[in-house]
Amino acid sequence: MTWFLIILFASWEEYPLYVFTDPTFESKQECLTSAKDKEDVQKYVYKLLTEFGRPMPVVGVGCVNENELETILNKIKIDFQMKEPGIAI
Repeated sequence: MTWFLIILFASWEEYPLYVFTDPTFESKQECLTSAKDKEDVQKYVYKLLTEFGRPMPVVGVGCVNENELETILNKIKIDFQMKEPGIAI
């Protein structure tokens, strides 16, 4: 099962969440470990700054498997396609 790191933003109307599709993880524990690793966090922050051009108000960080991610995206009516290294939703 593939796991993804997701970022939940406070600016729900503008961008509710961001899904990192690179890297992906083989387990929830591997994902959570990466989410807490200082070097990895710096890479994630840099990616978000590059993507949005400004700091985003983060309210949560989590790890979800591909089935959970599909359910989340279906609830907010967004199609998920893994074409890019990250998806701003």
